[in-house]
Amino acid sequence: ALAAVYWGPEFRLLYNDAAIPLLGDKHPAAFGQPAREVWHESWPQLGPLIEEVAATGRGISGTNDRFSLDSSGRRIESYFDYSFLPITGADGKVEAVLGQGRETTGQVRNQSWLRTERQRFVRMFDHAPGFFALLQGPEHVIEFLNPAAVSLIGQRDAVGKPARHALPEIEGQGFIDAVEAEYQAIV
Repeated sequence: ALAAVYWGPEFRLLYNDAAIPLLGDKHPAAFGQPAREVWHESWPQLGPLIEEVAATGRGISGTNDRFSLDSSGRRIESYFDYSFLPITGADGKVEAVLGQGRETTGQVRNQSWLRTERQRFVRMFDHAPGFFALLQGPEHVIEFLNPAAVSLIGQRDAVGKPARHALPEIEGQGFIDAVEAEYQAIV
C-alpha cells in the first residue's frame, strides 16, 4: 500500500517505496520537500484534504477518487482509495498527516468498460428481431427482457425474479427443463 507522511506546516513529504512509481522522475529529489511543490499538479485537490485533517484532527477517506498526477513528465489520471489521518504530538496538536492509499485505476477503468459493454449489449438486444431474455444463475433469474419478449409475455414485473415464478404459465412446457440442461452444461 502507498503511504506518505506530510510533516510540519509545509507538509514535507516522506513516503514508502510503494509511492516511488507514482513519483516517477520526481524521486528521490521529492523526499523531504514540501508536498505543495512535489504534487503541484494535484495540490488543488490533494491540499485541501491534507489541510482539513491538519486543521480539524479528524481523518478522512475516499473511494475511487480521481487525481491528476505528473509522473515522469507526463500527466496521468489515476484513481485511488485513500485515507488521511492526523499524527499528533505529545501536546495533542497535529504534527503531521499520514496518507495511505491503493491505486484503483485499473478497477475503475474495467468497471467503466463493463458499463459501456452492458449498454451496448442492451441496445443490441433491444433491436433484435425476436424475443430475448437473459437468465442468471441456478434459479434462472430474469435479468433482462428485450421489447419483443415483453410484448410476448405482456407487461409484468418479471425482471429480478426466477423465470418459473415470474412466468408460471411456462411450467410443464419443457422450457425450464431445457434452460436447466443448458445451465448445467456450462457450469
